[in-house]
Amino acid sequence: MRLTRTSSIWTLIALAIGLTSTVKGQTNSCVPPTQFKQASLLVEAAGITWKNNGSAQEWIVAWGPAGIPPDNMTLRSNTFEPHFIVPLSNAQSQTEAYVKSICGMSSSDWVGPISLSDLSSCANLPLAYSINDTICGAAEVLLEEPNHENVIWWYAGLPRAYDHSLLTDSIQSSTTYWMMATKENGNDQRIGPDYGSQQGGYVNFNNSQVITVMDTILLDSTTLISDAAVSGSIRLLNISGNIVYQERSFFLDSDGEHRIPIRFPLLPGRYRLQVLPNPGGGRLFRSSTPQHYPYVLPGLLSVDSTSIGIINRYYYAFNLSVKSLCTGQIAPAHITVGQQPYSGPDVRDSLCLRDSLFILNDLLPNLPLSSGGYWTRKGMSNPITTLDLSVFSPGDHLHLQYITQGTMHCSDTAEYNIQFYDCKIGLTENQKDAIAIYPNPAVSHIEIDLPHDVNLQSITIASIDGKSMVEIDSYEASRKIDLSTFSKGVYLIRLQFENEVIHRKLVIR
Repeated sequence: MRLTRTSSIWTLIALAIGLTSTVKGQTNSCVPPTQFKQASLLVEAAGITWKNNGSAQEWIVAWGPAGIPPDNMTLRSNTFEPHFIVPLSNAQSQTEAYVKSICGMSSSDWVGPISLSDLSSCANLPLAYSINDTICGAAEVLLEEPNHENVIWWYAGLPRAYDHSLLTDSIQSSTTYWMMATKENGNDQRIGPDYGSQQGGYVNFNNSQVITVMDTILLDSTTLISDAAVSGSIRLLNISGNIVYQERSFFLDSDGEHRIPIRFPLLPGRYRLQVLPNPGGGRLFRSSTPQHYPYVLPGLLSVDSTSIGIINRYYYAFNLSVKSLCTGQIAPAHITVGQQPYSGPDVRDSLCLRDSLFILNDLLPNLPLSSGGYWTRKGMSNPITTLDLSVFSPGDHLHLQYITQGTMHCSDTAEYNIQFYDCKIGLTENQKDAIAIYPNPAVSHIEIDLPHDVNLQSITIASIDGKSMVEIDSYEASRKIDLSTFSKGVYLIRLQFENEVIHRKLVIR
């Protein structure tokens, strides 16, 4: 059959329509993405990113065995962000990925393929063993993982450190910290920008980067760039501005690039990483244009260098290093706080030797000791209640301890060190034995009996700290001394003779 001119035109139109349908809805306005690449390795997953060069607000990602066309790949997903996590846990061979833009009812061409790699799964995680510790009274505690393995330390729902040990805050009452068994997986991965990508000058400002975390990671380190020596700190806040980690101090002793360790373990969530330079030093470098890095580091979904709601303040922590952390068993680190008692002050004293057996609480009643304790000889564990002075000689020393028990085996000890001296101080033994002071212990009065050939010049009764309470210039034998106004306690009696002095201890009940 021969075609007429009119039929030929309709035939060309039909062919044109058929050719257009083979593009599968692509329009000139639906621009395919560019810079399609794998941004990071994750555990049995791959983080991929691309740049949106058009008006697309949605993309389709397809992945499968290498060599299969994207239209034949059954694994695919829609995403509304220019990045995606491709699961590779069931991959049996090399996996490739494609991406295309979605623009309403139309789409762009597929972009790709790129080959994907991942980190191996975590095996043989170290075990975290429980810790039970007891402290007496409020104190800081150095907790150490029993096997000296690095773990994530937790308290009050937040990770506190990634290390084999943790110095706690001052603990006031029994508290439980937690240890999460942890193992680094793969090498650290870094995200830009670097110094060469920056334009503009130096400024001083306080600002923060927003980071979104999808898994457990270690924010290991970052580079700071300054034009002179400067000090400051880096800290991590949650998205509401509350501090998650206290500040990590830094000091840059010259201009240029400096690598700063951070070592913040992070859980899934959104955070702000903030650098706080101290005034008076160098200025930190910044970009003169907004920086946005939608990279997918191990667990780190994106980094946004702009501060939300604040114009012209941009990213300034360069080359963030992130490590993937595999986690396992959680174990408690429990600190029990026992009641810390107070026994009393340490005391040094001297006693005059006599052939007497004393009840310790009568001999030392005015010491400011706590109740409920017990006496013991230093170096011995058996409690004692009496003290036999006859077994000591002048110049001997006795070390007593007064021990008070609190809770959880917490105790406190007061030291009482005694030096013995000779009571007669120059008098003959017969003269010393002839002097009688009674009753002792006393309640309301005492009497002092003296030999008839002894010339007593004065009597002084003093408190244990030397304060004179009563002074009598002359004394008749067998006269009473009124003690009714005296408080209970231990006193010293000073007997002044013509050439000698005698000291005796007096107990008033």
